[in-house]
Parts: sequence; C-alpha cells; structure tokens
Amino acid sequence: MDALTPATKKNGCLQVIKGSHKLGRVNHGFAGVQVGADMVMVNNALKTMELIYFELYAGDALIFHSNILHRSEAN
Repeated sequence: MDALTPATKKNGCLQVIKGSHKLGRVNHGFAGVQVGADMVMVNNALKTMELIYFELYAGDALIFHSNILHRSEAN
C-alpha cells in the first residue's frame, strides 16, 4: 500500500487484525452491496487478536500479507 495523502484515524486509515493471516484464507461474501470477510470469523479473531491502525504520511509504503484481515473506515 502506498499512501498518496496522509492516512489517519480521522480520515479512515487502514486497519489490520494483527496475526490474522495465520488463520488461513477466510471466506468472503456480500454484506449489503460490498463484499467482505465472514463476520463470524472477524469477530472471533478480534476476541484474541489486536486491531492495529496504520497512520501513514504521504509517500509512506506498507507491505502486508495478502490473507491478513484488513479494512478502512469511509474515506
């Protein structure tokens, strides 16, 4: 991920569940009009794994595992 502009909690920076990539691939499906991870798996992961907010400056880069559970707020 490359930040083109500053990404903060206030404007919807990326969030990841630390260590969730170790769960393996999580099934995805529709939640309204968007596709997202199975919320039962997400909620179970959040019981034991930390939610991390990645605040970035413009030009910062972040590399993360393709299976890590991630999201952002409306931005």
